[in-house]
Amino acid sequence: MIARLKKRLDRRLGEALFLRAHKDFVQDDMRRRTPVLMAAYALAGLVLLTPIVMLAAGLALLWFAWSSLLGLVFGAVFLGVGWMLLPRRPRLPPRCLRRADLPRTFAMLDRLAGLLDGPPITAVTIEATFKAHVHTVGRDRVLGLGALLWRGLDGPQRLALLAHEQAHLVNGDPARGVVLGAAQSTLEGWYYLFTPSEVVDEFGMRYPDGDHFGIFTALLSGAMRVLVEIPLVLLERLSYFPQQRAEYLADALSARVAGIDPMRGLLRHLALAGQIEPSLSRINDLAPPRGLDMLDTLAGGLTGLDAAGRERLMHRMQ
Repeated sequence: MIARLKKRLDRRLGEALFLRAHKDFVQDDMRRRTPVLMAAYALAGLVLLTPIVMLAAGLALLWFAWSSLLGLVFGAVFLGVGWMLLPRRPRLPPRCLRRADLPRTFAMLDRLAGLLDGPPITAVTIEATFKAHVHTVGRDRVLGLGALLWRGLDGPQRLALLAHEQAHLVNGDPARGVVLGAAQSTLEGWYYLFTPSEVVDEFGMRYPDGDHFGIFTALLSGAMRVLVEIPLVLLERLSYFPQQRAEYLADALSARVAGIDPMRGLLRHLALAGQIEPSLSRINDLAPPRGLDMLDTLAGGLTGLDAAGRERLMHRMQ
């Protein structure tokens, strides 16, 4: 009963979000700052202040209590915690491909950027995954292409995929920024800080290390982890709706550039990603394929399906 009500509520919320995103797309108001998004940024700002507060507290203790050994110890601890929790500057992935490496690909990406009225991609990475993404690193806009996904798409669907990812640079997707990600990383750092060390027995089971943490300390660390989980879960919930809205807008922009049928085909292809697992299980471990042959073998779990087989799988997933 509860699961049915939750499913109905999720469907209504999803439909309302889709209709609101469609209205924003029609009105060309894709960068609208929704109240939920502003609440997420406000929470992220408070979270990002915590390492700065720890650093300030540590410096204050070292300055005003320099003659006290206890003050020096706590000041050093606060400085260490604050430094550990500071968000790190993102770095470019290894083996980024530039314009000189893929001149024709970048020429096509530049044309898509012009059609979408957005910034151009400056770096591309090829990954052994079934997904694609785009994110900003400093002044670079990096497009990550999953080779397994790419090999299973036809030409129009590949164009739809590229347009979809570039559209995220146009619609103000908060997931492509640095604020929410940095806040989540800081909260995960707090959680790790209050997580006791573990020991692993001969059966692979993990237990808290009792030699370093007593019962009282374990209870205290557990209570602190709960306190950290509250803003972490809240930030995830607040971020979900703006990010899903950005996905709807990216789909619409991609359909405008690449066409509705290629975009629909891309979404259906992504929805059937689970069919790769049977292909993996059929590979001979004694003589596994390598390189592009491996990618084609795995992608064949999807590309080898006829229209009727795809429809049966889609119906089973609903």
